[in-house]
Amino acid sequence: MNTLTTIGRSVLSVLALLGLTWQLNCGGGVVNTRLPNDFALTGVVVSDANTNQTVDLAHLAQNGAYLTDGKIFYGGDTLAYRDTLYGADSLYAVTFSTAARYAPGGYLLKVTHGTQLDRSFSSTMIGPTTITNVVPANHLVQGNGQVSMEWLGVSNVEAWVMAAVKADSAYTGRGYSEFSTTANNGTIPPDAFLSADGFTPDTGLYNLYVYGVTGAPDTSLANRVLPVPLPDQLPDNISEREIAGHFGVVVVALYDTIRVVQQF
Repeated sequence: MNTLTTIGRSVLSVLALLGLTWQLNCGGGVVNTRLPNDFALTGVVVSDANTNQTVDLAHLAQNGAYLTDGKIFYGGDTLAYRDTLYGADSLYAVTFSTAARYAPGGYLLKVTHGTQLDRSFSSTMIGPTTITNVVPANHLVQGNGQVSMEWLGVSNVEAWVMAAVKADSAYTGRGYSEFSTTANNGTIPPDAFLSADGFTPDTGLYNLYVYGVTGAPDTSLANRVLPVPLPDQLPDNISEREIAGHFGVVVVALYDTIRVVQQF
């Protein structure tokens, strides 16, 4: 009798512990589980004065799988679903034959998917910039020289990118880029003009670019249409309970040129 009582008490203790564990994980709010309908949105708007185009690109995924039946709008423009475009699969996109599709200001980024998702986010479009000065003034770089640039400052820019690439390699995914630590000038180091061996200057004509950036453009999409890839992916700027990701704007100035003329 005493043995059965002891066993009964042990069973009750175990059940109580199990109930407490269930409560902590399911009803007590200690574990914040992700929703079963997690969405991810990544994208970019690129305005390029060199191609005179504006390109809106985005991916929409649910639980890691790309969606084909979502709806994405930027500033009232619809990004239509494409199986393949710019070498990317399952893409939402729209292209305009003008770099001035969007005037500077605030725009609404809206994404929906059936009855499960309906969210809107703010995005800032910036005005065009211009490269105003290049040093050396004669645009000839001797050996392992560096290049300094100045450009026109623009309101609401959150980051600046300087880039350089061999003129015949623009828009191929090659080249050098880095974020500038100042608002209207910066220096491209000699490393940007070296051959593959990392020591010998790679002589020839180079294009120089400046990008103005807002938000957190998706590099994997932006780099498909930019003359030179972005330096890094900026941190996510979309963080809601049902959707996360990043989206931003890149505005590309008209390029300038320099020529590397001397090897060691």
